[in-house]
Amino acid sequence: MKKIILILLTILSISTTGITYTNIHAKDDNTCNTDDAVIVKHYENEDGEEIKLYNDGVEVTYQKDGVIVLRDYKNHFDAKPPVIQTPSTRVVPYLWIKIGMAVWTGISACSNIYYVTDGRVDVCRVVARMLGTTRKPNAKYELTGKFIPGRIPGCEPIHSGPCNRGYWEYRVVKL
Repeated sequence: MKKIILILLTILSISTTGITYTNIHAKDDNTCNTDDAVIVKHYENEDGEEIKLYNDGVEVTYQKDGVIVLRDYKNHFDAKPPVIQTPSTRVVPYLWIKIGMAVWTGISACSNIYYVTDGRVDVCRVVARMLGTTRKPNAKYELTGKFIPGRIPGCEPIHSGPCNRGYWEYRVVKL
């Protein structure tokens, strides 16, 4: 019983941080099967950082210190994940089960987010696409992903459900 409680607390603490790390590294000849993204808006913010908004709902900020911040306003968790009835008739959120399975198997952060969201959020594909190449980068990057619950900037009407579901923010740093 103590092991089960310890495992559940570990899973809970890992999943509540919302942060995962991975290295994106591949040989030059591997392809990602990504489509080219079209820039909808291109400007500089008040700090002089370049910002690009793409047609697939991803906003990319190129910070002066070399960090690339991607805000993925299109891909998010559903507000109410599906639930499964366990044999003991307790209702367990499907999302928690998938997070537990991902932690248990020790899959990478990119695969972890892809797996937990039932294939709706493909972090590695989004990042490779925004690095400006259709090939996997031939370098090491540190990817930090965080789900930010709440209002999506620029979404209208402000008080609607879809505009308040949150979004993913990724930080990409070349190592």
